[in-house]
Amino acid sequence: MTEPEYRPETQADPIDTQALVRATFESAPGGLAVVGGQGQVLALNEAFVRLWGFPPDMLARRDTDEMRQFAARQLADPQAFLDSLRRVPAEGAAVTDEYEHLDGRILERQASALHVPGTSGALVARWRDVTALRRAERAMRAAQARLAAIFEYAGEAILLADDDGRYVDANPAACSLLGRPREALLALGVADVLAASPEDACRQWQAFLAAGRVSGEVELLRPDGTHRVARFGAVAGIQPGVHLSILSDVTEAVQARQRERELVTQVELAATSASLVFWIVDLRDPSVRLSDPSWPQRLLGYAPGTIDSSPDALDAFVHPEDRGAREAAWQAHVLGQSPAFECEFRIRHQDGRWIWLLARGRAVERDADGRALRLAGVRIDITRRKLAELALEQQAFTDGLTGVLTRRRFLDLADVEWSRSQRHQQPLALLMIDLDHFKSVNDRWGHAGGDAVLRAFAATAGEVLRASDLLGRVGGEEFAVLLPQTDRDGAVVLAHRLQQLVHDHPVLLPQGMASYTVSVGVAAAEPCAPGGSVESLMQAADTALYRAKGQGRDRVLLADG
Repeated sequence: MTEPEYRPETQADPIDTQALVRATFESAPGGLAVVGGQGQVLALNEAFVRLWGFPPDMLARRDTDEMRQFAARQLADPQAFLDSLRRVPAEGAAVTDEYEHLDGRILERQASALHVPGTSGALVARWRDVTALRRAERAMRAAQARLAAIFEYAGEAILLADDDGRYVDANPAACSLLGRPREALLALGVADVLAASPEDACRQWQAFLAAGRVSGEVELLRPDGTHRVARFGAVAGIQPGVHLSILSDVTEAVQARQRERELVTQVELAATSASLVFWIVDLRDPSVRLSDPSWPQRLLGYAPGTIDSSPDALDAFVHPEDRGAREAAWQAHVLGQSPAFECEFRIRHQDGRWIWLLARGRAVERDADGRALRLAGVRIDITRRKLAELALEQQAFTDGLTGVLTRRRFLDLADVEWSRSQRHQQPLALLMIDLDHFKSVNDRWGHAGGDAVLRAFAATAGEVLRASDLLGRVGGEEFAVLLPQTDRDGAVVLAHRLQQLVHDHPVLLPQGMASYTVSVGVAAAEPCAPGGSVESLMQAADTALYRAKGQGRDRVLLADG
């Protein structure tokens, strides 16, 4: 151990003062080295010696160049270290540098000028291991990148831009702040929304990329000519070639701080939810990296390893009806034929049910021919939305009173069956059915009773029909039945069965038993019959129905021809 070889100019108790200086010097948490103006080593503490592992004979020689070379050989860039030693800090200032050790540690050196009696140009260098600090900083940046990937849930305006400052995604709050729909924003860049000249906007963007992180206030120009001032924070390179900006109105500072806290909660919840996962595809490997590797297990129920990390690993699990559209959308973006990849498709759960996913992404790197090399995006579980849409669709296609098809839906499906029967040369029959004297039913039993009779008939008809048959309510008390793969004789037999079931099943109402009858017109289309259509078949059956009603009702008549 070597103690400082200089004395204070004044000292009340030389022995106590030297002990105090020595104890302070040796107890410093980092390595300390005092070097004279001519480069001679004046003092080193034990922490500094341990840091570099100087052998005893080298310490005895006190050869500054030898010791510097010894230390330099332990660093990833020896020359940068040696060059940095030539920078002498001004009095009252400090010079700070960082070096990477060969063992992976990051070492920080802070050199300051030191006044030592009897010599000039002396300095003291403080060394410390900042590896943990730098690793923590890298982990924080990675966490910020994951938050940006699920930015759409934010109450703040959040924008993602590429290296050229062109927007690649924007959340709803950003669209509201900038007064533009998402599609319009994705056709613009930073320079298009700043209330600054294009030259100034370009300089600001380049300065941001060089700095890596900026914050402050910015004036925004909306398409209606109004200006908004927003407070922003921006981080460069949250993913390769992708840069994040978060903005909020400064007029709502208190609310903005609250929304930031809410944002953190929302994105943390979203990050642990199985409904969303961020992905990066590298087509050079090729490989897929997920923000949550357990996503296939949590959302789809598959054991780990069932779905591997290759880009086409999901293909075998996608619904056959959706594979073509999904592949076409993917290839169009990979080849540069579309601005973004977006596709809704079904994927099979481990238990056999189908999960709806929305996949959205963009290329963040392309080769010289414009083919995507690296893409980033998200997959979102939209099953609930799809089920809600299906429910609305069913409401539009289903008669609200009887639960059978509406007239429009019946005709649409009947056209499909007609085309199928003609293509495969199969027979097809159609029944037109009318509830006899239905006005009298309403007059006697009331409209509630009439509705009950209509529902009862629909249920009765369902007992004699197959799953492939179509039943629709085409008028107030008029129904139509389409019978695929059924000839004229089969249709007549079924019509009589239905007529008999109606006879045998009067409707129980609070006021009593309501009996009713039906009249049925039957028409059939034979395979390979020239011309014809669903409309003509319905017209023929309708004509037969009216003949049945004219002949006394409660009967089944076959169409002429």
